[in-house]
Formats: sequence, C-alpha cells, structure tokens
Amino acid sequence: MSHTETQLQGSANRTLGAVEAQVREATDRANASLHAQLGAMDKAIERELEKVFREMGSALATISRRIADDHAELTQRMRVQ
Repeated sequence: MSHTETQLQGSANRTLGAVEAQVREATDRANASLHAQLGAMDKAIERELEKVFREMGSALATISRRIADDHAELTQRMRVQ
C-alpha cells in the first residue's frame, strides 16, 4: 500500500469513527429524551388515576348515603302504617 493510500485509509477510519461517535451521542440523547417523556406520561397517568379513584369513591359514598336514607325513610313509613 502506498503512502497516499495509507493516509486515505487513516482519514477514512477517523471519519468513520467520528460519524459513529456522533450517531452514538444522538442515540443516547434521543434515549434520554424518550425516557424523560415516558416518565412524565407515567406521572400524568398516575395523577389522573388518583383523581378518578377519588371521584369514584366520593360517588360511591354518595350512592351509599342515598340508599341508607331511602331505606330509613321506607322503614319509617312501614312503621307508621
């Protein structure tokens, strides 16, 4: 291999190494960004689920209270008759 060919080969290897490093760095940044976005989505879903469960609990308590009130009223009417 001639001196010029050796220089070209070295230059090509350095360029390829630089491109590989840039691709690796871009991949790492994309991975970190995706990880952060998934974390934010997970927290948002968690907050929504907590809100829904609180609302369902409140609705269930309201329904239970209404059933108890209706039962008490019905029981009272049956005693009067």
